[in-house]
Amino acid sequence: MRQCLSPHSRLGVIERIFVLPQRDDFSARTLDTLAKRVGFRCSNPICGRPTAGPRSEADAVVNIGVGAHISAAAPGGPRFDPTMSAAQRRSITNGIWLCQVCAKLIDNDSTRYTADVLKDWKRLAETAAIAQLERPMHQETEAERIAKRTERRKLIDSWRSAISKEKHDFIDYRSKFLSSATYSSLRHHLSPEIVRMIEAPRTFYVGGARGDNIRQYTLLDEVARLEREWGLL
Repeated sequence: MRQCLSPHSRLGVIERIFVLPQRDDFSARTLDTLAKRVGFRCSNPICGRPTAGPRSEADAVVNIGVGAHISAAAPGGPRFDPTMSAAQRRSITNGIWLCQVCAKLIDNDSTRYTADVLKDWKRLAETAAIAQLERPMHQETEAERIAKRTERRKLIDSWRSAISKEKHDFIDYRSKFLSSATYSSLRHHLSPEIVRMIEAPRTFYVGGARGDNIRQYTLLDEVARLEREWGLL
């Protein structure tokens, strides 16, 4: 006779077959504190965008912030440290507040965005937040301007180098580039129109000297625009 399993028994079988790793997630209180300690701004020093604002409804807010783990919450995650305890992974000291784009960026390239890099970002973001409280109309110091200019110059050069090497109008190269850390860091600086153009499923062509490399030239033009807007020329 065929024996049927009850729903509870079937669930037990599934749980034994598919054992998911335990995640050491942050508590709601920890997430709230992470956001407030940086004034609800992304901790990436190149970004710094606000992560909270009003929704259409008068009693609601929009949140595009993420409490990201510096060392991953579970084995196999970015920057996972097996020497840490579960309590240490859940601790606020292991968290950094980022916008959704930068949270994706750091996990997409954990070799570049190491735990030490993220700890520096967090320290700088919290220092900037307290400076704003102490000096509400805080103007950038010369040292801060130089540091920001240096970081932006490095970013511009890295974008330009990566874009110049890729053949963006061949689908295999384009797919690889669109999922890269380079494009993730550049994307939120682009206008929605340019993003739609670059991510269009079909290659678009124009006549003239630029020929079939229009995506590549469009991206390089955008990098040049940012370079001008940031006063790096």
